[in-house]
Amino acid sequence: MSLLRATGMRRAFGSVLAVNDVDISVEPGERVALLGPNGSGKTTLFNLMTGVLASDAGRVEFDGGDVTGWSTHRLARAGLVRTFQHSSVFPGLTVAESVRAALEMTRRSRQGALFASVDPILEICSLDAQRNMLGANLPYGSARRLNVAVAMAAGPRLLMLDEPAAGLNDHETAELRAALERLNALGVALLVIDHDMPFINGLCERGTVLAAGSVLASGTLDQIRQDHEVKRVYLGEAFAN
Repeated sequence: MSLLRATGMRRAFGSVLAVNDVDISVEPGERVALLGPNGSGKTTLFNLMTGVLASDAGRVEFDGGDVTGWSTHRLARAGLVRTFQHSSVFPGLTVAESVRAALEMTRRSRQGALFASVDPILEICSLDAQRNMLGANLPYGSARRLNVAVAMAAGPRLLMLDEPAAGLNDHETAELRAALERLNALGVALLVIDHDMPFINGLCERGTVLAAGSVLASGTLDQIRQDHEVKRVYLGEAFAN
């Protein structure tokens, strides 16, 4: 049984069909990429699946139950957690305080949190040395990892990440990938949007490619790289080869 299964997802904005009859699934513990050029509907699909936007059609199932139309907070309590494109930290809280606040909120809302304390989360995200630094003073790459740490504190079974590597240098990207790999090793499934293909190739096992709101290709990353339409529309012949 898939952990997440979305079928027939559709959303129009006026005359623009942003998401058109899209199906996507994630198995327990799997690492899946959602790819496509800018404007292809990736973030809109995330928003439909996570209750940020209402869909015009389609069904979302999580852990075997119908969660179509659930709010973002209700989905998070069920174990489906997401991050957003832009880094957002609490500037007046330290790194440890930010993660602790998320942990306390999780404890109040449900039982069985993935983490019992702040320390293992900071260790996984390579933030322990910055635990007492204010969010306002964090370097950009550390702030991106703090976003992931706060999401981890919510105890996800599936973590959906929208362009987590955007703006990171090679070292910061490697730190982020290592953190996500460690989280995945604990059994947390990942669904990742990103344009950094070396990052995606090093992290994910399978992917779905969108173009103009529809599924262009789906399969292993090797299959996607060899798909002629994907090469033409998104990857480019030189990169794919």
